[in-house]
Amino acid sequence: MLSKLFNAPARIQTIRCNPAGSLIEGFADHLVHRGYSKISARRHIRSAEHFVQWAARQRRVFQELGDGDLQSFAVHLDRCRCGRFFCGNPMEVIAGARLFLRHVQGVEQPPIRKRNVLVAEPELLTSFASWMRLRRGTSDAGLYNYSIPIRRLLKQIGDDPYRLNAHFLRQFILEQSRDSRWLASRCRTAIRMFLRFLIAEGFCPAGLLGAIPIVAQWRLATLPRYLPPEDVERVISSCDVSSRVGCRDRAILLLLARLGLRAGDIVQMSLKDVDWKNAWLHVSGKNRRQVRLPLTQELDEAATRRICRRW
Repeated sequence: MLSKLFNAPARIQTIRCNPAGSLIEGFADHLVHRGYSKISARRHIRSAEHFVQWAARQRRVFQELGDGDLQSFAVHLDRCRCGRFFCGNPMEVIAGARLFLRHVQGVEQPPIRKRNVLVAEPELLTSFASWMRLRRGTSDAGLYNYSIPIRRLLKQIGDDPYRLNAHFLRQFILEQSRDSRWLASRCRTAIRMFLRFLIAEGFCPAGLLGAIPIVAQWRLATLPRYLPPEDVERVISSCDVSSRVGCRDRAILLLLARLGLRAGDIVQMSLKDVDWKNAWLHVSGKNRRQVRLPLTQELDEAATRRICRRW
């Protein structure tokens, strides 16, 4: 079942080489049979890996883990420094670890999720998705995020985009943006892209783009927009290159600082993207077009050190 959830053979091998690899693989089969989506199953498997790694460090026996261990693991997440395991949302990690624990215990199995009856997508939404894939190379995950506010919009206007006007768009976006600033930003982005599609296809006038309101983004409530150069160099030099994690961190920071890559670009990179002979680095951008960037001596040394530490 792992092959149904992960495309990369290296990722599957990493799971199977885990101290509790057979248990995690069985957990993956269980999630698939219970009807979990691929994204949810991957997230729960990653949480299970994190839980297993923590238990191994605590010298716990996996088959004897209980609710007390789950509580101790929750305390660990508050100060987690487990490297590749990201703890941005501890509640999601705990949820996945709890599902894994119940699977190992063989009790309180997650209820079978009834698959929703497939409902035909609105024709405009289907056309928009095809247009975005062709013109902008948007991924399925990105299209899913766009589709949430667009579906709400289509419920109000139906299949008649000519009903759109400036007053309606302003009211719709403001209503969808009451809960949080993040939802407001996502709604504005989705509706703006949908309007561009409608304008390109001749379904509405171009002037409607100016009707989308700007939602206030309070500058002091966010992280700094950028770091001064001296702080960037201080962060890079703080990496401990005597350890594998430090070598990895230094290589990632150099790619971010020197080449201006996005985090997603770095996550998708592999060794085949590095042309060692000609000193080039091949990167797939947001539109999935290959871009060739220079592999400087500094980056080459950081990448080589990381590879040597890995093996």
